Amino acid sequence: MRTAITLAALAAFAAPAYSQNDDAISVTATRFPERRPQAPVGMTVITAEQISRDTARTLPELLGHLGGLHTRNNSGDPNLQIDLRGFGITGDQNTLVLLDGLRLSEADLESAQLSAIPLESIERIEIVRGAGAVLYGAGATGGTINIITRRSPAGETRGNALARAGGFGTEELRGGFSRQGEVFGGGVAASYEDTDGYRSNSRA
Repeated sequence: MRTAITLAALAAFAAPAYSQNDDAISVTATRFPERRPQAPVGMTVITAEQISRDTARTLPELLGHLGGLHTRNNSGDPNLQIDLRGFGITGDQNTLVLLDGLRLSEADLESAQLSAIPLESIERIEIVRGAGAVLYGAGATGGTINIITRRSPAGETRGNALARAGGFGTEELRGGFSRQGEVFGGGVAASYEDTDGYRSNSRA
């Protein structure tokens, strides 16, 4: 009898904590806000805390590290080609990228300009695998990536700075500033990176 009472007490204590953790994140991957347990099975949510702990320098690198995406550098610029479900060279045309629900992907062979989005401005990233053409239209055959930016309360001023150095003359600087008013808000961010590279003639 005593054992049964003890187990019941532990269950009653543990259940609320489990429920709160699961319900902590409200996602909008299907265009309608819903709690994490009711979200699609093939969905990945990358939180701001995970982003801050990662070593990625740009958003495409972060998606490769934490999002389970394959990335390719086909052009030499920071906007890597992303491939969500093995479409190969046409990965960009079959993966829809949204910023706060607005389409970033273009209907051509150009990669989405993801490197211009500061990592510090992201609240979370929702990645849904599987065709989303019914919800979002063309370009979502492989899946959808929705980047949700931070929403600061009115009157808040936010700033951030980062400096890193590494081997082969590698230097990186990032900084940003934002201010949210009662009606309008704005911000500015900048980044700088320089490296000699580990091979001859590979300075970037």
